[in-house]
Amino acid sequence: MLYLVIPTRNEAPHIAETIRRLFKSLSDLTIPWQIVVSDNGSTDGTSDVVEQLRIQDDELQRKVRLLNCPKQGKGIAIIYSTNQLKIKNHESLLGRVMRDNDYFGFIDADLSADPDTIPSMVERLLEDKADIVIASRLLVTKTTNRGWFRTISSKFFNFIADLFLRLNVADAQCGLKIMNQRGVEIIQSCKEGGWFLDIEFLARARQDSLRIAEVPVPWLEFRYPNRKSQIRYFHDGIEAIKAIWRIKGRVKVITHPKPRS
Repeated sequence: MLYLVIPTRNEAPHIAETIRRLFKSLSDLTIPWQIVVSDNGSTDGTSDVVEQLRIQDDELQRKVRLLNCPKQGKGIAIIYSTNQLKIKNHESLLGRVMRDNDYFGFIDADLSADPDTIPSMVERLLEDKADIVIASRLLVTKTTNRGWFRTISSKFFNFIADLFLRLNVADAQCGLKIMNQRGVEIIQSCKEGGWFLDIEFLARARQDSLRIAEVPVPWLEFRYPNRKSQIRYFHDGIEAIKAIWRIKGRVKVITHPKPRS
């Protein structure tokens, strides 16, 4: 079983389309799957939209779960989801709980990363070629529909993150990642509650010698043109440096990591 989490906050205008689009992509999987919407602090009725969608369609009711995370933050929403999916006494509330042979992943609600990439990522895990498979906007830039400034900013940020944390990946921040239960254990040990969970996750995975495979993903920056971007370049740049420093203090940096898959 694959549990795919969508961390959401104020995504009511697009969340139904996101779920339907994911439903189409995940139908190509060779294993069972569920979508888990982890709503953290929405004030625009995102949870209501998801619940209505589930009520109106029996298949969506079986395939889509809704979690209401009590605190805000992408990282918090993802960590909260893993904890809720593993709690045995919640089985009657949430349905089937996550087991040792299950897989877990997350994808940003804007679906800028093409969800059609997910089945091939899962196949790598099924073939035991990796513990974690991450999507990358920067391995094959010709399939990346993105402004040049954002691309350069991403490359610079990844250079700094690699310099201090030795992540040894081209794109640490792409919001699509799939993993086995070893990866889930790493997620549950992370402390970053916001956008920099990805960085801490990969740093801890390197520290524990997990196998990380990176695959190119077609990228569409504005799948939903009316969706407001949450990026603030100067502020986010300062916060990124702070986050890297915090993570460096928590994680043992591996000086000579294994070559990137």
